Amino acid sequence: MADDGNYSGAINGHGTDMSGTNKPLVWFDVAIPLPDGGAETVRCRSYLAGGDEQKTDTAIRMARATLKLCGFDPDVRGLCELDETPDLLVGNVVPVRISHREYQGRLVQNADIALPRGVPKKVGDDLTARLRAAKSKDEPTTSPKAAAGTESRSPSHGALPGATPPRAPAAPSGGNAKYDWSAEESRGAVAPKGDGGSDLSDIPFVLFLVASIGIGLSTII
Repeated sequence: MADDGNYSGAINGHGTDMSGTNKPLVWFDVAIPLPDGGAETVRCRSYLAGGDEQKTDTAIRMARATLKLCGFDPDVRGLCELDETPDLLVGNVVPVRISHREYQGRLVQNADIALPRGVPKKVGDDLTARLRAAKSKDEPTTSPKAAAGTESRSPSHGALPGATPPRAPAAPSGGNAKYDWSAEESRGAVAPKGDGGSDLSDIPFVLFLVASIGIGLSTII
């Protein structure tokens, strides 16, 4: 007996039937390969009626999807062809899902044509509209995680992306000692103003003033 799981096998028989509760169904016998090299034929059933109108509608939709997955187009062919032409779909490869459950003290195997899982488009569109309608005025436009990630990647104000912010030179230890800007001046740096440091741009004027005073004194003497 095949273990629980998904398999791929070839159809080797098909037809229509009535269930024990008098519900119409279509069936497919599918040979699935086993890990030991053998094969097991399992019967997959798809019901065409349910307990009420809503369940019947759901059953019809699932049966239609199953038939098309097996290679049978109900828009072109009639269900009776599954009985009248026994080899109509034989050889077609289909996905099969195997599961087991306990029923009245014994283990029962369930085999189904494995339809693609997911929300139907019509249902998905309706749910999407409802999700958008539930938007609150107070909710953030982005998640906190996304916002934090964006902020960490943003360049600093006034800086080009990828640029390294300039670092102020470290002042030497020792109270009010002034920083020696000679090395910085050689690299084109300008000494700051208004912090107690001297303005190098005033040096020519100071020298001129000193020279003028010297000339005046020498004339007087």
